[in-house]
Amino acid sequence: MNSFFLQTSPHRLKYIPLYGNVWPPKDLMLYLYHNKKIRVMSNVKENFDKLAVKLFRIDFEKSVKKLEEKYGVRIGLGTITFNDYELRSKLTATKGKSVERYGVGDFKVGEVVFMDHKKINPITTFEILKINRKNVKVRNRDNSSVYNVSPIFLRKH
Repeated sequence: MNSFFLQTSPHRLKYIPLYGNVWPPKDLMLYLYHNKKIRVMSNVKENFDKLAVKLFRIDFEKSVKKLEEKYGVRIGLGTITFNDYELRSKLTATKGKSVERYGVGDFKVGEVVFMDHKKINPITTFEILKINRKNVKVRNRDNSSVYNVSPIFLRKH
């Protein structure tokens, strides 16, 4: 009976017996111990799933940063739709510098922010009223209208 250790995270090792020709899935990081230490890695999946699409978006945004700097544009990847064999998305390049994207945890209640949206004047200021799990509730400081917006549209001073 051979055996191997399966590393599911950098700090946890699980011992799993290996019988005959039964091998674990190819997309896992494996450490095989049998006289030699062999490291097998494969990030390529046979089919796309939600995790693969999230990882694709992260890698895509990292690789596009050089193009954004070189051509002075913001490159945005729209909603990604996928099936087992392909990814589809709309790519938009807009003139102007790339702006920092914020998450919900980057804001505090009472903070004054701007909104980056095509229907809102870019110099209008908003005050943060409430921070929800996904969105932020803001109030226009000029006319007291209230909006519930995604944090990607908010900009700090």
